[in-house]
Amino acid sequence: MREIALIGCDRRVGTTTLTLALAQLQQPLVLADCDCDRPDLDLLLPGHGEDARRDFFADKLPAINFARCDNCGLCYQSCNREAILMIGQYPDINPAACDSCQVCGLVCPTGAITFRPQEFGTWFQREIDLGALLFARRGFCQENGGRLSAKLRSEGVQLAHERNLDLVLMKGPPGIHFHMHPILDQLDCAVLVATPDKYGKQRLDMQIDLCLDMNVPVAVLINRSGIETTLAMKLEEHCREAGAILAAQLPNVPALLDPEPPRPEEIPELVTALESFWAQLLELTATEAPRT
Repeated sequence: MREIALIGCDRRVGTTTLTLALAQLQQPLVLADCDCDRPDLDLLLPGHGEDARRDFFADKLPAINFARCDNCGLCYQSCNREAILMIGQYPDINPAACDSCQVCGLVCPTGAITFRPQEFGTWFQREIDLGALLFARRGFCQENGGRLSAKLRSEGVQLAHERNLDLVLMKGPPGIHFHMHPILDQLDCAVLVATPDKYGKQRLDMQIDLCLDMNVPVAVLINRSGIETTLAMKLEEHCREAGAILAAQLPNVPALLDPEPPRPEEIPELVTALESFWAQLLELTATEAPRT
């Protein structure tokens, strides 16, 4: 079984559309929208029946039992995150600042501080024509998208094993922030999506370096190459020299922006380019040497 993730250089390069297009070439599969900041695959893929919903709990937050608290202030003094405030002589918790280190509970002499799991979001499983779709919604003001992404990935792998499917295809968060790390860890291939603009090379260099540092094979899709043909060719050559196992260009198709998208037979050049890229990618990932 392969785990492949599409990761955009930013949010304007067409990662969602390309994820859906490649999913059409390898169905049935498990599709996971691991961009938990702005999931959108669920908006485009209707389901059969009701989505299975599960709450996601992560860090444990402290709670103070004032019946046992003697107001000694040790919890306040020991918190380096300033998550415990003193309101008069009474301690109070600021959950937004807490990182769940639980030191306050260790120093409390009366055992007045206990910890309860905090709900960080909700994840869903939807049955679709292509197989199964996993996606998530973060809780209000929560900053734990990386753990939600890791949860979706692990559930996707388990579901693929249960259904004897060959592929888990993920749409990862764009850029190079820390939410990428649980997606890249032991990934079979990261498909980086870029467009030929003056910032494309810089963004790709950072992403390629991160992937190679984590020993993850890299492929690159240069979307809308017709916008800057010369720059797209230079970018493709640069990616190969930087260590990408595969780099390809996709033609610019203005009709994709029409209110009614074209049928595949109306854009044969784009379909052929995608099919060729996907076939080469599957072949390369099947023969890729095991990572250490």
